[in-house]
Amino acid sequence: MYLQQMIHLPILLAHHSDRILSRVRAIPDEQLQEYWLASRMLMFRWCRQLQSLGAVLRENNHDTTRLWCESNSVLREMLIHEITTRLCSTILEGIDSKYDLDRHNSVSKSIFCGQLDVRHRTLNVLIRAAEMKLPGTTQLNHDRRNLERWSDTLLGLLPACCPTRAYLSHPASALNTRTMKSLKEGDLRAIIALDIVSSLPAILKQETPNGSLHQRVADAVFACFSAALFDSGVMAATRLGSALRSSQPDQRADLDQWLPPASQEQSPDSSEVTGRF
Repeated sequence: MYLQQMIHLPILLAHHSDRILSRVRAIPDEQLQEYWLASRMLMFRWCRQLQSLGAVLRENNHDTTRLWCESNSVLREMLIHEITTRLCSTILEGIDSKYDLDRHNSVSKSIFCGQLDVRHRTLNVLIRAAEMKLPGTTQLNHDRRNLERWSDTLLGLLPACCPTRAYLSHPASALNTRTMKSLKEGDLRAIIALDIVSSLPAILKQETPNGSLHQRVADAVFACFSAALFDSGVMAATRLGSALRSSQPDQRADLDQWLPPASQEQSPDSSEVTGRF
């Protein structure tokens, strides 16, 4: 999996957020638990990697520059995944808000708090690297600002029932993101035309350092929202995941092919909820 392929998931969620909010009412406990567990495992891995990188920066020996450059893809991976976390957390709370529930809130907040901790550690590392004038630090910070801008733009596409402002990287940008609402519903290519990837040339051919964990998170997200996104549920999600893994870094996945035509859509059966996760 390549870093640029990670961007497809939040684009898919943002574009079909209206469909998700109208068709998903209560996500089964086991699917919520898998999403929480996969996310926490990924964040735990990041914390260990950041701890090791921090130790390298403190030692500041002849290997520091080389190890720093090798860690750039890990830092970009964290910054890119933050977009998915913000989108998922906002949508989960939006479901609770729309249907007057108190079911998904705790999961969304737990994962988002973990992501904020990773963000704090990442920014501390970037500050330290900038003070040491290590190569690539300026570009990393530029990518961070771009990703925050795209994150707020995608959040601006979500329905009004979603607590968008609470998850914006820069709350002052909320007024600007409202203009994105003018995109026509169903026009997926209009969103891809925002061309997030082209604004981040450094990620074009970088592989994802923690690809297997990212795939597990993506599969969990697909399973949570499969009733809204896929006719055949997890099977379609698995096929999409395979397509993303096998695609070349200079190719875009045609997400539209994995969605059923409007004429074939059927309302999903309501899931029975037993117990609380």
